[in-house]
Amino acid sequence: TERKDEPPVNFNYKILFEDDVLFVIEKPANLPVHPAGRYFFNTLLVHLKTEGHHAPLKAEREYYLVHRIDKETSGILVLSKDKEVCTHLTQQFAERKTEKRYLAIVRGRCPDEFEVDLAMKRATKSLIELKMVLASENEEGQSAYTRFVRLSTHRNRFGVFSLVECFPKTGRQHQIRVHLEAAGHPIVGDKLYGLPEEEALRFYERQHLSAEAQEKIILPRHALHLLLLLTDHLSKQLTCRAT
Repeated sequence: TERKDEPPVNFNYKILFEDDVLFVIEKPANLPVHPAGRYFFNTLLVHLKTEGHHAPLKAEREYYLVHRIDKETSGILVLSKDKEVCTHLTQQFAERKTEKRYLAIVRGRCPDEFEVDLAMKRATKSLIELKMVLASENEEGQSAYTRFVRLSTHRNRFGVFSLVECFPKTGRQHQIRVHLEAAGHPIVGDKLYGLPEEEALRFYERQHLSAEAQEKIILPRHALHLLLLLTDHLSKQLTCRAT
């Protein structure tokens, strides 16, 4: 593949756990996991194969994604060096046997505890291909459920914000982001679900956001972090905690 200019990314990931078949890292924000759109070489999977800590001595090694997190989301990411192990672990995610716990900074003072049980599907009327929308199961939406616990609330010159712990019980694309926006507490820094679509489209088309939009999102990335992941590995519970 011809190497073209790609936007810079952050390869400063931290290895949390590794054995013969598993590779668990704490992923920084601004690191795409797999090739898509503008990114090929500047992605975690290609980097691990070509320039990572095992390359080039083991350049033939493949890494398989057990689950995915967005480019801007930081926190725990589990990969496997074995396709069968990856299939087994992915099945655990599909059967909801794996516990994931996220932290998010959201706008406003949200309730101490709340739940969002709203089905979702990919948006069909959006100009942004990645976007998800709420849709009933009669409208071909897939069930989605998330529980939230407010940890703290703070006020600063930008407004009132809450630190929220998020417990997704299903694993739909952008589930936490969509559910928090639906609850009236969008994640700080979320362009896709925290801005009008015409402004979000400017961002995805690599145009400069308006000053008003930049002031509204506050942060250059969305404030979502995968803090804790519990899964079964070799008949033992594997607990991974990010910083």
